[in-house]
Amino acid sequence: IIDSTICCRYCFNDLNDEDKIENPLVSLCTCKGGSRYIHYRCVKQWMNLKLNIKESKNVKNFYFKSFNCEICKVPKIV
Repeated sequence: IIDSTICCRYCFNDLNDEDKIENPLVSLCTCKGGSRYIHYRCVKQWMNLKLNIKESKNVKNFYFKSFNCEICKVPKIV
């Protein structure tokens, strides 16, 4: 039996009625099947993980690591 429930590839939760507007499932790369969808909030969390902050005495620099999908390697559209 194949489960046809669409779920987020990061948190593995599906889309319930209360999340449809505030936290929809989106597709940002070319992945297919179960790896295709991710919640909006999960994308934001993933982006924060890509943030690299370097500090010196008077300066704080913010760098983002690559936004490429870890699976299909295509740049995510954000």
